[in-house]
Amino acid sequence: MKKKLIYILIFLLFQIKAEAQFYNIGQDPASVKWQQINTSHFKIVFPVEFAERANFLANYLEYTYVYNTFSLSHKPVKMPILIHNHTVESNAFVMWAPKRSEWFTCPPQDMYGQLWLQQLAIHEYRHAVQVSQMYAGITNILRIPFGEMATGAVAGVYLPRWFLEGDAVVMETAITKSGRGRTPGFSIDLKAQLVEKGMYNYNKAVLGSFKTHIPNPYTLGYHLVGYAKIKYGVDVWDKTLKNIARKPYTVVPFANGLKKATGKSLTEVYKESMSYFDSLWTQQIKNTTIQDFKKQTLRKNKYYTNYRFPNYINDSEFVALKYGMDDIPRFIKIDKSGKESIVYTQGNDFKQSLTYANNILVWAEQIPSLRWAQQSYAVIKTYNLSTQKSKTLTHKTKYFAPAISHDATKIATIEVDMQNNYSLVILDAKSGKILSKIISPLNAFLAIPSWSNDNQKIIMIATTNDGKTFAEFHLNSEKIDFLIPFTKCEISGAAYFKNFIVYNDTYGDVDNIYAMDTLTIKKFRITTSRYGATDPCISYDESHLTYADYTVDGYDIVSIAIQPEIWKPITDHPIDSMSFPEQLARQEKGVINFQKKDVKQFEVKRYSKLAHLFNFHTWAPLSIDANNQTAAPGISLMSHNLLSTSFFTTGYEYIKAEKTGKYYINYTYKGFFPVIDASFDYRKSNGTLIKLDNSRQPFTFNEYNIKLGLSLPLQFPTGKYYTGIRPSVNTTLIDISHDASTPARFTEGTINSIDYRFYGYHVLKTSERDLYPKWGQTLEINYRHSPFGILDYGNISSVESYLYFPSVIRHHGFKLYGGIQYRNAATFHATFSDIINYPLGNSAVLNDRLYSSAISYFYPLLYPDFSISSLLYLKRLDMDLFYGRAMAYYQGTTTQLQSLGAEINSELHLLRFVAPFNVGYRFTYLTEDKSVRHEFLISVNFSLIGPKSKH
Repeated sequence: MKKKLIYILIFLLFQIKAEAQFYNIGQDPASVKWQQINTSHFKIVFPVEFAERANFLANYLEYTYVYNTFSLSHKPVKMPILIHNHTVESNAFVMWAPKRSEWFTCPPQDMYGQLWLQQLAIHEYRHAVQVSQMYAGITNILRIPFGEMATGAVAGVYLPRWFLEGDAVVMETAITKSGRGRTPGFSIDLKAQLVEKGMYNYNKAVLGSFKTHIPNPYTLGYHLVGYAKIKYGVDVWDKTLKNIARKPYTVVPFANGLKKATGKSLTEVYKESMSYFDSLWTQQIKNTTIQDFKKQTLRKNKYYTNYRFPNYINDSEFVALKYGMDDIPRFIKIDKSGKESIVYTQGNDFKQSLTYANNILVWAEQIPSLRWAQQSYAVIKTYNLSTQKSKTLTHKTKYFAPAISHDATKIATIEVDMQNNYSLVILDAKSGKILSKIISPLNAFLAIPSWSNDNQKIIMIATTNDGKTFAEFHLNSEKIDFLIPFTKCEISGAAYFKNFIVYNDTYGDVDNIYAMDTLTIKKFRITTSRYGATDPCISYDESHLTYADYTVDGYDIVSIAIQPEIWKPITDHPIDSMSFPEQLARQEKGVINFQKKDVKQFEVKRYSKLAHLFNFHTWAPLSIDANNQTAAPGISLMSHNLLSTSFFTTGYEYIKAEKTGKYYINYTYKGFFPVIDASFDYRKSNGTLIKLDNSRQPFTFNEYNIKLGLSLPLQFPTGKYYTGIRPSVNTTLIDISHDASTPARFTEGTINSIDYRFYGYHVLKTSERDLYPKWGQTLEINYRHSPFGILDYGNISSVESYLYFPSVIRHHGFKLYGGIQYRNAATFHATFSDIINYPLGNSAVLNDRLYSSAISYFYPLLYPDFSISSLLYLKRLDMDLFYGRAMAYYQGTTTQLQSLGAEINSELHLLRFVAPFNVGYRFTYLTEDKSVRHEFLISVNFSLIGPKSKH
């Protein structure tokens, strides 16, 4: 019985997870020269200009190793780490099959008080430690026939994302004096939810919702993982992971392992932990006198929405950033009555800052490279509220958190170069010309600059190994000074008010706004928020403070009068030895000392692209097609190199329908500007000869297929739209040869076809609740012909397009389709297949010309958030009403095809599998023959498995 379960497990893992294991998150520019450092536990591959930082990183990782592996017993295998420093992303991933970690070195402006590379060394390496626990038991045995895919598949299927991220946040909190677990803002949404809306059922908390905001896996996971460690022992998760590795053939090895370790089910541990924090936080709020304020925002819908970064336009109007689950991010204006209006819909801004002066809005926006996914820029953009015109002020820069001076003549911004050197840059606000550039002392990371009222000083937050401090720049001296000793307090968002610096701090259990007297260095608390206050902004007459205050439905913009006489003085931050982070810290090996004086100089070697073109990581007694997410009987061998430029698959696949098999080789190279695809396969194909007496004589013949292709995936910066094109050309050579059984008159020789394709798209960004883009267009043009070979297939050309339009109701919309196709067939038996779509439910018909169109109206029906234990969780039901019509012309005859119908779809999770299933039913009425078709629809959205989250 156990063997049978193992076989079932193997099939399911590699049928379902094949695509998910071969993550390709894009390439760096082809011009990058690579180097490497090898240590005892790591192989770090990095661009040549990053060598100095890479050496520090190697030391960080080796320091981390002992601490990061303490509470999980299985020591990890040596880990390859790829450094991306040409992008402005602040992120990192750990992936298996092949195993590697990819790091994006540009720090975020809102990071907590630890250097970015140190954060990654702890958090990301902990992921490698987690997955390495699968190198045991039956899972380790599965590596013999399957390679690294076995480890990645078991971890990917069974390890909940909340555990992976939560355990890593526990480590960054427990083995340092920083970490997200020590910042109240990290828990803010879970705290508000538990206190006001109560505990959600486990499925909803883990798998999400389209009607309710759900805290992310980092937040939920930190509290759940940490609570279990404190309550049930430091080894509780080690025991749980061992059970998965040893018994992956059981249906729920994670839950079973946790129950063995705790005596309680997974949902019981979840409920117990949430009840603990609910009680803790409810009591904290009862003991706090919440401050009164004037609410400036009036919410019009019940969906989770954030209003951030308020800026005074005048004494009664504000401009701010609005974003949430119901709409894409936009800049809005809020008048004195609370009425809001859209000012501008920006592109991919960083949601880290927004400043305003004299009708000019300023922000930073991410701009993609034309070709390379791992190359991007942070440019400064402006918008004039009077002229309603936007302007891109800088090009191909890495500028962050721009702040416009009060006279609107200068912009202060933070530059991060490719060596992770940090500078304050002052620009001319009209031309974007650099007026001055000041290198940060100690190479402290600088964040969120803000101008003084006289435009002569700039206040920022600086971060080094020692923590955070206020950094002040004086225009006259062009010098940056640190105002107070570095501290582990999470200060942020500093601004000037008279002789004070107003800022955010995490003093106590809630983020609040504080003031520091720059003359006496005394500190005062200004706000007393229920859950958290941030983004302080002072009115022009300095009489009011406006800020973002958190509610259970997101941040609101609120205001209070500035009354320094009632501000509460504060002293040093108290250290609570019984706090949750401190209890976690006592379970681990200790605090990492990143300030060791014995910094080792590792040998730096060249990393050859050619020598590392192949990296064979997976082999299987199955023929796995990762692109099409299928597995078939056969064998396969796969290679995916560390730079994600070279992809190779070879193997044998048994084709059951033909009772024969094929040998194949597929290769893709993405390291050049065009993408190169090549494939070859050979099979012994079957045929049947029908004789004059109608008897049938089976025969075989040899078939060789060679395909070559070039494509050029390009993307363009178009603000709130995603825009790109992908021209391509592909050629196929089919060679047919006879064997002893093949009839002489059967086709023999080479058949050739060449395909030319142009695909383009221009679609609006979508919100979390959108089914399709509100606005969008796609265009596809194809031309195929057969200029060479023994058979002339003629040619076929087509043009087709999808158009998206909004309805008057939010998230409702129209999708229009149109296609035109012309075919010139050389012979009846040798023609190209149709390219454009037929109306749903209709079969293909002979045609020289084909015109097809369709319209559908789609809309959400319900967001039920309905659970049946661990079996099913239903998140959304949506409807699609459609009508299609086509006209086919063939040798003087006309065929009309029409259909109409309805489709109901559901997005649901089965067995708590992270990738949602789309299950639906389609009813189609074919008007020409008055027939009805019923179809059951099912698919799996694997896009939610791949890398996507921030660090």
